[in-house]
Amino acid sequence: MTKINLSDKLFEIIVHIVQEYKIFSHIDVTKLQILISRNRKTHKSGILAKIIGRKEIPAGYSISHFPAGKLYLIYFYWPRFFEYNFNQKADVIFHELYHISEEFDGSFRKFGKLYHGKNKNDFDKEYKSYLQEFIDYHNQKPVNNAVLTMNAVEMKKKYEIRGNLYKLPRLMKKK
Repeated sequence: MTKINLSDKLFEIIVHIVQEYKIFSHIDVTKLQILISRNRKTHKSGILAKIIGRKEIPAGYSISHFPAGKLYLIYFYWPRFFEYNFNQKADVIFHELYHISEEFDGSFRKFGKLYHGKNKNDFDKEYKSYLQEFIDYHNQKPVNNAVLTMNAVEMKKKYEIRGNLYKLPRLMKKK
């Protein structure tokens, strides 16, 4: 059975997006860590992905698996994220990337004092035209990436699943 590293495949997609779409031109992909975290429930409600910025960790706390030199951790939840279709997965990826501040300093983009502004739909509108361009491009030239085109069950049948697998991050008091 062929092995597939979900973290590597998602990283490849993110590199492509950052290189192709000016809205993400401030992102240095070498400062991102892509992780997979398990969730027990396979139903399609709940969190699909999560981003943590180094500057968003409260003073006096740390996260054990935040590698030196990385500014952002992006978690994708197995199997929940992978149960969605191509367009929905692409939307989640664009959404998480759009959280990254334009200063690219480990903080999040804010609308006033809020991460999504007063309305999540307004936040999402900021990147939707780029997302649609990405979707249209891949409808014309189908992407050969199981992470975007297959669901979790299909991937498990075809591949031995690998990835940078970590439990959800927990804040730890520094000693």
